[in-house]
Amino acid sequence: MSGTTKHKIDAWIFDRALPHWHTHGVDREFGGFTERLALSGVPDAVDFKRIRVQARQIYVFSHAALIDPDPDRQLRWRDAAKQGFDFLIQNYWQGPARGWAKTVSPDGRLLDTAADSYDQAFMLFAGAWHYRASRDARALEIVKQTLEFFDNHLACTEHGGYFEGLSPTGELLRGPPRLQNPHMHMLEAMLALHQATGDGAYLKRGEHLFNIFRTRFFDMKTNSLGEYFTHDWSPVDGPQGQIVEPGHHFEWSWILHNYARLSGDARAHDVAHLVFEFARKHGVNPQSNLTYDEIDRSGAKLRPSHRLWPQTEAIKAYVATAEHGPSAEVRAAAHARIAPAVDAIFDNYFIPGSGVWNDQLDASGKSVSTYIPATSLYHLFLAFAETLRFYDANRSI
Repeated sequence: MSGTTKHKIDAWIFDRALPHWHTHGVDREFGGFTERLALSGVPDAVDFKRIRVQARQIYVFSHAALIDPDPDRQLRWRDAAKQGFDFLIQNYWQGPARGWAKTVSPDGRLLDTAADSYDQAFMLFAGAWHYRASRDARALEIVKQTLEFFDNHLACTEHGGYFEGLSPTGELLRGPPRLQNPHMHMLEAMLALHQATGDGAYLKRGEHLFNIFRTRFFDMKTNSLGEYFTHDWSPVDGPQGQIVEPGHHFEWSWILHNYARLSGDARAHDVAHLVFEFARKHGVNPQSNLTYDEIDRSGAKLRPSHRLWPQTEAIKAYVATAEHGPSAEVRAAAHARIAPAVDAIFDNYFIPGSGVWNDQLDASGKSVSTYIPATSLYHLFLAFAETLRFYDANRSI
């Protein structure tokens, strides 16, 4: 089973997806990366480029350059990442008091000057992976200036964590609601930076984010992970405070297991398993094996549709649990779920014979996508790269 799944993933990544996105997802006129593709697989004309697309595609091509066995393709992917990095640093930075802008025009003119903390976190992630693939010192320079922007302009000294960003006119967005999601991606970036540089300062920052998760974001009574909070990180009142996303449970589980492995803090393994078990029990359709978009803390389905990205996060969580679950039985069960979860993506989302996909299914499993967001390639590539890594490391299992 693992050999078949590994071959399927290898063929899709290196023979279909990366060549397609290299041809149609790189903007050879202005630089950077295409915002999205039409369902036919060609660029979909829009008048903006989000920074999160640029950052995520830099990650994809940087990581691809590190794991592709073909030297010629390695060079191609590394060059794609570099041109995207060049476009990004030339066009989005607004200075140390304003951070990275949200969107620019296709040719690089500033459009939305808001500085979203979620986007700033992905700048850190892109910097980590670009440095790891290229050793370009500029990557660590932008990491430094981004962290200074976080510390000087977005940090909440009273209750911990970071605010949601700056408005287009530079006003601090304090909420409510305050969001856990940017913190998750910042922890992901801190771990990537530690792995790229060996610098323990990034793990120290990660410890702060883990402690906020453990004491604020995660509810030990229900083992659920909140999305929306008040100023002091209490869940907001009413139905919004009951909303949880299974995809984020799976994503945090993978990140927390990695944090535990790198930091040696076993508490993170424990809570990673709790958040995983909640999503596995309540967040997955047992008939289709597809993860729901949104449920509540009791497990009731709020949005029983199925975006693509929660499916990829389930795969990463299965891999992490197969490696770090609390018992041999749990690890074996998670291992057994990896291949069916990969098959569920191939069978329900991928357009056969191509490197593109439908991004959204309704509750019945019917595609309701109208375009292909470039942002989803990050989710797919990282989940599949983790699966390949796991299978390579466990050939005898």
